[in-house]
Amino acid sequence: MEYAQLNIEGTEALQITTHGNVVWDANNFCSAEALTRDGKAEQFRVVPLLATEPPSFDPITQTCIRDGCKQVAGQWQYNWRIDDLSSEQIEANQSSYIANLLATYVNALTNHLDSIAQSRNYDNRITCSVRAAYPGPYQAEGIAFGSWMDTVNQLGYQMVADYQAGLIPLPTVEEMIASLPAMVWPGQ
Repeated sequence: MEYAQLNIEGTEALQITTHGNVVWDANNFCSAEALTRDGKAEQFRVVPLLATEPPSFDPITQTCIRDGCKQVAGQWQYNWRIDDLSSEQIEANQSSYIANLLATYVNALTNHLDSIAQSRNYDNRITCSVRAAYPGPYQAEGIAFGSWMDTVNQLGYQMVADYQAGLIPLPTVEEMIASLPAMVWPGQ
């Protein structure tokens, strides 16, 4: 439980505490819960706070901070403030967002490739595609897989590039994977 100590008028918080001891006056250094238990909460204008979720905001262009508390329908709760970020911070956030987005899609492609290779008992995409270089019973599978893997990577990276260019809406990872061609193994 969180608590606020209100000003003398009872209109705004002087301090907010979640836990630990707080100096309420020269003789009272204790937690807000202790004041409540001892019946002194009213004397020190300590009220319980309803912990509320922050409002929705755009984390690329805005920041949301807890800014004191306010009374709503007789219950004290957090007050949230949304501030616009500087153009430099927005640019940094956009770059970070795109880098994280790209990493998510690259990881999904890698996992998909590994999964398909593992369906044929290869350790991963690398051990499957490397078979293309060695004559033997698995060379045809390695060649087919390597060719398919290049196509899948090209299509996946193109989707991300098309999104970045504003040409398509961002597909979900699942939609991207579902749109890729299926692997056709030799002899199928």
